Amino acid sequence: MKASLSAAALLSATILLSGCASSMSNRNYSLNEAYQPMNVQYGTVDSVRSVLIQGAQTGVGPMAGAVIGGAAGNAVGGGNGQIITTVAGALLGGLAGAAAEAGASRQEGQQITIRMDDGRLIAVVQSGKVAFTSGERVQVLTAPDGTTRVEAAPVAPR
Repeated sequence: MKASLSAAALLSATILLSGCASSMSNRNYSLNEAYQPMNVQYGTVDSVRSVLIQGAQTGVGPMAGAVIGGAAGNAVGGGNGQIITTVAGALLGGLAGAAAEAGASRQEGQQITIRMDDGRLIAVVQSGKVAFTSGERVQVLTAPDGTTRVEAAPVAPR
């Protein structure tokens, strides 16, 4: 019974943590951005560097880990020993859950520095696998809420 309870708690935590990872790709739009006019400006890529984007921590990971760890610790021993293993399991589970949530919300990204056609130099950080190169023409799209993304400039028809 205790083993099935621990397995159910582990499955629940896995499902909850899988929802923590978000995608901030330049191809994904939030509901607030959809159907909104975006300001489009053009520029040339000056430089690109890899960055690590850390998502927001919701607290679900540590809580789920503490519950799972506490349940697992409670299944061990009896009397005062069971109390100690329950507390230790909850603490270790909470730490493991926090680490799992941090890992699930972390994404590889890139900082793209762009020389705008009006002479300004800007930098935009975004995730995604689009490989921009120095000297490439790009369009910079800015939503009304200030969210900015970089995309390859469309090729003009000849």
